[in-house]
Amino acid sequence: PAQRYVDTLSGMLEAKPVKGLRFGIEIYDDETHHSLALRSIDDGLSHIFDGYAPSLDTLYAHPERLEEQYRSLSRRLGTEVFLSEGLIDYFGDVFLNTYRDQNKALLYFHLNTQRHPRSASAWARLAEAYAVQGQRDRAVENYRKSLELDPDNPSAVAQLKKLGAAPSGSPN
Repeated sequence: PAQRYVDTLSGMLEAKPVKGLRFGIEIYDDETHHSLALRSIDDGLSHIFDGYAPSLDTLYAHPERLEEQYRSLSRRLGTEVFLSEGLIDYFGDVFLNTYRDQNKALLYFHLNTQRHPRSASAWARLAEAYAVQGQRDRAVENYRKSLELDPDNPSAVAQLKKLGAAPSGSPN
């Protein structure tokens, strides 16, 4: 009898679709009434957040696709979602220090400053990438931005001194 209700609801939703509603039906022959809830919650969340996990191809070969992936997912969910600051920083670091691909490292670090503009760490990591690339002025600019957000950041002060720059906006 319960299957009849599921089929009726499914038929109604298919006959008169509700804008923005994505639904699916799954029959769990290997579950009981008592075990069904946990499995259906897991499957339901996976269905709702389908597209959240980026592919390895996107993360390593085409990180420029991340913004569109999450823009599309955010539109579908009706709220902004994106990767965490720590994960974006991790991939920036992997490309900066392991793969030595400065362009991809800069892409990730820029992404973090766009997504987390109040993060002193995000600006410091972008500055570090510019320093590694030999772009002193851009490194100084971003270390100073990091210090604006966190004036008690001794690492940024040390890096600015290493680059021959004063912590403030003055030249030296």
